[in-house]
Amino acid sequence: MRKVRDSFLSRFDIPNLGRLGIPVVLLVALFAACAEKTPDPWRDLPGRNAYVFHCGACHGKRGLGSKNLFPPLAGSPWANGPVDVPIRVVLQGLEGELTVNGEDYMNIMPGLGKRLKDSEVAEILTFVRSAFGNQSGPVTAADVARVRAETKDRKRMWKVPQLEPMLKGTGE
Repeated sequence: MRKVRDSFLSRFDIPNLGRLGIPVVLLVALFAACAEKTPDPWRDLPGRNAYVFHCGACHGKRGLGSKNLFPPLAGSPWANGPVDVPIRVVLQGLEGELTVNGEDYMNIMPGLGKRLKDSEVAEILTFVRSAFGNQSGPVTAADVARVRAETKDRKRMWKVPQLEPMLKGTGE
């Protein structure tokens, strides 16, 4: 029976590593040092940390979503349209087939209204509407309080067709 050699380096392997190993390590270190480090340009904006904590797992740190699962917030009319739409989505959630930037998504977003204060919703949505290349106006805590009061009896998530008219300016 042959002895199985274990995978650890022996003292006989170390001299051979010097010939190839050191140049490879130096090359990898050089590439790592030269690699472009892309900083998060939004890291200092108010609302960023709350966004990352509550929204980032699905919509991504850079607001790009996840193909076929979670829609992007970058360039999305759902995030950048009339403030009442994203407020309703954050407070009560959204379900149904959704098209954003030409891509279809079929998933649900749970409402966060029971977890977040009006000021937190406003801060997160203001961040979303000003980050990721978006240039929409802020959302105030007063906006959130108004929508929360208008929808206080709502027990279910919004369905996409219920909010789409608001995006086009023909709804509530």
